[in-house]
Amino acid sequence: MAPVELEYYHWICVRSVADAIESLQKGEKAITLIPSSKNNEKAAGPKDVSLLAKELETNASCQALALKRTLLNGNKANAFASMLKKNSSLRHFSVGYVNDKAVVILADGIKENNFLTSVHFPHNTITEIGATALVQAMKSNKSIVRLDIGSAICSEETLSTIELILLRNQGGKMTLNGKDLEQDPFKEKKLKAMKDKGFGLFRKTHSQNGSHDSIKNHYSISSSQASQLTRMSSDNPLYKGGKYSRKKNQAKDDGI
Repeated sequence: MAPVELEYYHWICVRSVADAIESLQKGEKAITLIPSSKNNEKAAGPKDVSLLAKELETNASCQALALKRTLLNGNKANAFASMLKKNSSLRHFSVGYVNDKAVVILADGIKENNFLTSVHFPHNTITEIGATALVQAMKSNKSIVRLDIGSAICSEETLSTIELILLRNQGGKMTLNGKDLEQDPFKEKKLKAMKDKGFGLFRKTHSQNGSHDSIKNHYSISSSQASQLTRMSSDNPLYKGGKYSRKKNQAKDDGI
């Protein structure tokens, strides 16, 4: 279930960084970037997604951003971490593909951002390293109430700590001690109530439809990375229902 505010966004789907920047400058509130995979397409204008992050640093209109078929690493991850420290309008941030290194960098920006309410890493190779960085960042963050970590591989203790923080951000009066949640007789009831509202920790552990080759081609990644991405999350609210869903279907018809 998606947080109520996500359901009311009029999502604009763009095919290039240049179009995304133009949409920001026009004051669009929700933008999904799906870079074209057509080899013969030579889009004009800037192509480095870091330039989009730079534009967002001072943008006051965009409330939701989804980067699909986008790998954030190195300088790109640094650019978005810097943006998160300065931007105060974004409420939802979704990145198509991240690994531990990128999450550690982004966590530094999340730590200093108290405006985001929803963060999604639906397709990732996150392990305990990245998950721990998120925990440390979210101990300082008081605004995030929904976190999607796809099929990240981490300990139950780390997952429980994340759930505890999300409960705290929902208004729960609890200390940052994982044992508090484990010993709470109403733990499951509280977590269910939070998820019924579309909030909480979301992850996927079972296989999905979709071949290894299609995932590899879709993200332009290596075979080993594609193998890890065959069990990724599909419950991202951005890709369900409404106008965005129809735009996505149209994008499929265009060969995305």
